[in-house]
Amino acid sequence: MSNTPAHQLNDTKDWTWVTTTRCPDCGFNPSDITTDNLPHHITGSVTTWPTLLQRPNAAHRPNAHTWSTLEYAGHLNDVFDVMDTRLTLILSTDHPTFPNWDQDEAATTGAYHLNNPVTLASALTTKADHAATRYAQLSASQHARTGQRSDGAEFTATTLGLYLLHELVHHHWDVTRY
Repeated sequence: MSNTPAHQLNDTKDWTWVTTTRCPDCGFNPSDITTDNLPHHITGSVTTWPTLLQRPNAAHRPNAHTWSTLEYAGHLNDVFDVMDTRLTLILSTDHPTFPNWDQDEAATTGAYHLNNPVTLASALTTKADHAATRYAQLSASQHARTGQRSDGAEFTATTLGLYLLHELVHHHWDVTRY
């Protein structure tokens, strides 16, 4: 497979259910996560990405409909930024509506397939540490603060963290099965 994407991949699934229900694909179970252990799980979820990004096929898609390891890592790099912005909004504004984010457009404009694997691995570790620190510092009342996507899907600071963690776990599962 070429490392140049033939076309944009569009994921139209609504994944918000992963904040309350076990994912049948990757096995992520939100009931295993507490506000106390969420930070540890966030940092732990990125520890193997440096090795994954050094695989010889990391920049190649396994097929035309599946992102490469490099593209998934690029996506996660952006996911950290989007979720950090959303957490900031939740903490600073009463029940904000989050700006839309088109992950497929971000992959195209961000040229995920051209990322430097070493730089990206370092960024994921740094961003995971930052996210974990933020979640570790939240009070109980801050964990309960809410926000919503433009489609009406509601999140607390905690369920936003669970959503982030599922992204990290699920995409690790995605790239370790091929």
